[in-house]
Amino acid sequence: MVLETERLILRNWESDDAPAFYNLAKDPEIGPLCGWKPIESVQQARATIIMSLYSSGDFAIILKETQQVIGGISLKYNYPVDIHVSEIGYWLGRDYWGNHYIGEAMERLLEYAFLVNGKTTLWIGHYAGNERSKSIIVKAGFTYVRTVYHTYQVQLEEYRDCVLYKLTKKHWLDLHPMYKKYH
Repeated sequence: MVLETERLILRNWESDDAPAFYNLAKDPEIGPLCGWKPIESVQQARATIIMSLYSSGDFAIILKETQQVIGGISLKYNYPVDIHVSEIGYWLGRDYWGNHYIGEAMERLLEYAFLVNGKTTLWIGHYAGNERSKSIIVKAGFTYVRTVYHTYQVQLEEYRDCVLYKLTKKHWLDLHPMYKKYH
């Protein structure tokens, strides 16, 4: 599946993306902001793509202008009790921060989730202190739910405080009235 915005292409990950994924995700600041350790090799990047990112809900973010992978965004079905509820996650290479790429990708993913994929509720979170993520999440219309303190992050092997938000389809439609005629 491919989703497009003015500047971006969101598409499924491919094993050929491993070198670009490695070059971005080896940065020691990227992974720990997202809950994983930095990627240590192209081989590890390829294995991560094959084992974890081939799912239909994981998208590589491609900059149209250069056709380069610049990050990732996901729509995960982590709530097996209700197929209408999913979680969003994202990351972006440091060289691409500050250009509203994640906001643009998220706007398109929310449109897809609510209007095409049948989602009624989306969850998202960030670690306490990650103000860049908080800003993106709030601008997208998500509402603060709670902070979960001292949760063990298995991949990082440490405890962190997690800030959780949700967005319902009704609230999203209220923020985007042009879509109400479709639903």
